[in-house]
Amino acid sequence: MPWHRLLALLADTPGRLAAWMRTQHYRRALDFHPTARALPHGRVLNPGRQRNSVLVGRHTVLRGELFVFPHAGSIRIGDWCFIGEGSRIWSSASVEIGDRVLISHDVNIHDTNGHPTSAATRHDHFVRIVEKGHPAEWADMTARPISIGNDAWIGFGSTILKGSNIGVGAIVAAGSTVNGDVPAWTMVAGNPARIIKELSRDQITAR
Repeated sequence: MPWHRLLALLADTPGRLAAWMRTQHYRRALDFHPTARALPHGRVLNPGRQRNSVLVGRHTVLRGELFVFPHAGSIRIGDWCFIGEGSRIWSSASVEIGDRVLISHDVNIHDTNGHPTSAATRHDHFVRIVEKGHPAEWADMTARPISIGNDAWIGFGSTILKGSNIGVGAIVAAGSTVNGDVPAWTMVAGNPARIIKELSRDQITAR
């Protein structure tokens, strides 16, 4: 092995070891398939400690962040999916992701506002988070489920907002904001995202 590759491997060893340890922990604490992997930067935050709040399917690779609020929420990710670095999937309702879905880097998928809309209540919520962590009971937040169908591709820097449903085989172009439904086998772009192209219906061979 060339010396520069050996040095790079040694330099990256702590990150790889930490990722391996996180993966082992997730397999014990969550419904994290034995073939799924959490690479460096990939992490799952599940303060409610409910094992069935997070499901990660076969051969899925996690480089981003999954977060389930302690008061409610669930994240289900199918087989052969990829969650890119810097991407965040946060849930206080439910996020359902099918098989073979590619989510690029720096994507935000949030099924909730994250805070109450009332300024006074929002400040109280923030103070509670800072002082004690996310509260285990909090009803004053708007949340609606998100679904992403099989074989969808979410481009880098995109945002998927609460209540959105992305159809099978759809593509969300980089930097787009989705706040509604995306039909199957279409490409959408922009803010708000609009259909710019019809896509061919590829035949997928599941592994």
